[in-house]
Amino acid sequence: MPQFFHLSNNNGEDGDTEGPKFTKVELAAIAHYLFDNSKALKLDAPSADYKPDPKRGETFFAQKGCLACHSHEGDRFKGTHADFGPNLSKVAAKIKPGAEGFNWLYTWIREPGRHHSRTRMPDLFLDPVTQNSVTVDPAADIAAFLLSAGPQKYDAIEATPADIDELVEKLLWRRKTVTPAQAKTVMTTRKYPIARDKVKGDEIELVPEKAEGEMSDEEWQRRKMNYLGRVTISRYGCYGCHDIPNFETARPIGTALQDWGLKDPSRLAPEHI
Repeated sequence: MPQFFHLSNNNGEDGDTEGPKFTKVELAAIAHYLFDNSKALKLDAPSADYKPDPKRGETFFAQKGCLACHSHEGDRFKGTHADFGPNLSKVAAKIKPGAEGFNWLYTWIREPGRHHSRTRMPDLFLDPVTQNSVTVDPAADIAAFLLSAGPQKYDAIEATPADIDELVEKLLWRRKTVTPAQAKTVMTTRKYPIARDKVKGDEIELVPEKAEGEMSDEEWQRRKMNYLGRVTISRYGCYGCHDIPNFETARPIGTALQDWGLKDPSRLAPEHI
């Protein structure tokens, strides 16, 4: 995954003040959009009386085929270089602490297709097994091993209401969907000047399904963040690699290449000749 933020073109090194300020807004907006448009996932959980064993999970991680696709920086796995799947050394830093995060990872390990029908991760049939009255749950043990490093604490992304409103207003008129005067009016009246059935772009996030009554502060904030998130995802092309709701039919972010062979070399980018 490429890095889009905290680079020389948006970290303020050149005296730019908008880059650092709006980077926080864009990051918060992307996260808000993804969470707001996510579908609920039914999670499995180990038996209530089962105690996952991280040490046994480390052994299962080696025995059940995980290392065929993944690498891990644990002492036992030094020198593993599989890269078909991601390195799982720091997966604990990405998972929500507590039972909910554990059960999410447990469900993913047991049945990857439930989370993503097109995942490349196979179902390894890691169902609990009982022998001599002793039950062992490999998926729970592997999850415990991967989460044994503990959660990581992250600083909150502080996007101020003023910065959010400023970016929404700027995007509205910079994208030429409305005039600067109309953009200012949208921010005060909370009403987009174009009917919902006529809106074809990301501005659809600002238009309620039923234009009746005043929009609450909570609803207006949600719509502004979804608008900013959707515009940012469109701008950086996140949907080119990820499945994201409302981007199923989005056009590729890059230029079409099917006719490059017909172009005169002088028309091609010099660094690509």
